[in-house]
Amino acid sequence: MEDRVEKRPGYHVEAPRAELVAGADAVIVTVAADGPPDDLPPEQAAAFVWRVGPGGEVPRGAHVCVAEGLQRAIVIAEDAADLWVVPRVCVRRASQQYRFDPSQDDGSGFKTYHLNPATFAAWEVREDGAVVPLAEWLERAAGLGFDEIWLHDETAERTGRGFGCDLIDRAHRILPEARFWISGGGRTAGHVRTIAAKPGVEAVVMNADLLRETLNGSPDAGPGDRAGPGAQLRA
Repeated sequence: MEDRVEKRPGYHVEAPRAELVAGADAVIVTVAADGPPDDLPPEQAAAFVWRVGPGGEVPRGAHVCVAEGLQRAIVIAEDAADLWVVPRVCVRRASQQYRFDPSQDDGSGFKTYHLNPATFAAWEVREDGAVVPLAEWLERAAGLGFDEIWLHDETAERTGRGFGCDLIDRAHRILPEARFWISGGGRTAGHVRTIAAKPGVEAVVMNADLLRETLNGSPDAGPGDRAGPGAQLRA
């Protein structure tokens, strides 16, 4: 009997230009505000994932794109029905809040404040100037048909101590059927392997240097057997 090979998430690399990166399952290229490269043939555009921000246009021939925010994802998905759209959103830990508990007033003049449990281990999304609880944002995205979502962990990126394991655990509990891309905070191959083992992780997004370190440090960490982003669309 053949040994069972465990699947791993895709290793996706953010690159400054449309060039293939050895070992990457997908290369993510940001479209500048003045548009995609004019000299890129449509058949080559299909080989990359295009991250499209405000003012950017999806290259002709693209199969998969990343949209900054849910509203942008909705617009792109409506304009191009044959395009696989992955909304990207920045997430951070919510600030813990304390509240006064009048029942603890013993007349001494001291006020007692207690942690609001609703803000403990909570996550929030900042989008279009508004702050939205993560659960609310994810449920809205799922209701609109987006089941592949990129979460960028601002808190993890600031500390640099690894990808957001707590964030992906929370997101997976909210939407157990969703497939998440995760970025922010990864600095070592160990960080990559830790987050890659988490349920719900479809892809780990990193830079080319971290990809090389990860592949060099693990003989069986080469390109995975996933079909890549948007596989359902291209199948």
